[in-house]
Amino acid sequence: MRPRAVVFDFNGTLSDDEPILCAIFQDLFARHGRPLSKKRYFDELAGLSDPEIVRAWLGPDNPAVPGVLEERVRRYRESVADGHSVRPETRAAVLYASERVPVALVSGAARAELEPVLEAAGLADAFAAVVSADDVERGKPDPEGYERALTVLDGGLRARDALVFEDTEAGIAAAKGAGMRVVAVLGTLLSLALIGLLGSGFIGWAALTGNTDDSTGLIHGLYPSIDMSGLLLAGVIIGSLGVLDDVTVTQTSAVWELHEANPSMGRRELYRAGIRIGRDHIASVVNTLVLAYAGAALPLLLLFSIAQSGVGTVANSELVAEEIVRTLVGSIGLVASVPVTTLLAALVVAADRPAAEPVAGRSPGAAAPVPARSGRGRRRKR
Repeated sequence: MRPRAVVFDFNGTLSDDEPILCAIFQDLFARHGRPLSKKRYFDELAGLSDPEIVRAWLGPDNPAVPGVLEERVRRYRESVADGHSVRPETRAAVLYASERVPVALVSGAARAELEPVLEAAGLADAFAAVVSADDVERGKPDPEGYERALTVLDGGLRARDALVFEDTEAGIAAAKGAGMRVVAVLGTLLSLALIGLLGSGFIGWAALTGNTDDSTGLIHGLYPSIDMSGLLLAGVIIGSLGVLDDVTVTQTSAVWELHEANPSMGRRELYRAGIRIGRDHIASVVNTLVLAYAGAALPLLLLFSIAQSGVGTVANSELVAEEIVRTLVGSIGLVASVPVTTLLAALVVAADRPAAEPVAGRSPGAAAPVPARSGRGRRRKR
């Protein structure tokens, strides 16, 4: 079903600024005697709204909280005021979507830091609705922000009509809680990174040059500075991405539907059921990948057959070796994507623990423990 509205998350999705935020929080917290490691930031805090992050780390009654929040916003605006954190391809995607359907932005950041970035990136007029931390009482993973965006967009939209782009477990949980469809990039990125590593290793081990036909020879002749083996690796990754996207989206959707059909299922049951679906799916997808590469190399294989070349001779020719590497790397990446994506999806949808209650008798200004996630996932970003 074609979406009638598109909603973007800001930090980490629209704006590639998570390392900037981490560095700002680290410096501010260190100044207040509560040093923060990068690992703990990404594992425990990233994905919460700014007030939640500061109160969680410094303590809910710490008098320094308002000042830290003010300083955080000021430093962030200075760091990204030129709009460089929004990549050109991301900007193009937003503009493309805005020409066709209403587009909204839902973020846990303050409006004072969203607007300068959008203005500098040339996206201020692209969004029909912007929901910031100032507009809601509860941040992600609570669905309030996405529900408010749907109300602002109006036009008779239902939750299922909106497509959300998120990169975090907390954001995915918020969008799903609002009943929207979500494109989650984490499972795909992890599997794609594996394909990249395997492809680089296999190409280096097999000593493939990537210069095997007239077109690559022409490119190498006209532009000798281009790394042809790197171009081959890019082709392997792009060739696998389409099928990989199909697998990861299908697995995520399957786990969500299992959860909706039986909300009592725990993460273990969801994972097992999702894996059973994935096993059947991956077998057909790998066959599709093998047949696609074999079809592309069919004239070459026919030539070797006519010449009555041996299997060793055929396999050691670089043209065929390239297709073998493409098939092996793509297949391994696809097989690995099923448990990775299924596990991430199961962790998100099955995390249904209530938020931790404030501890009675906590002295004012004492550092509070990081709150338990309110049941719909925790942000993890690498």
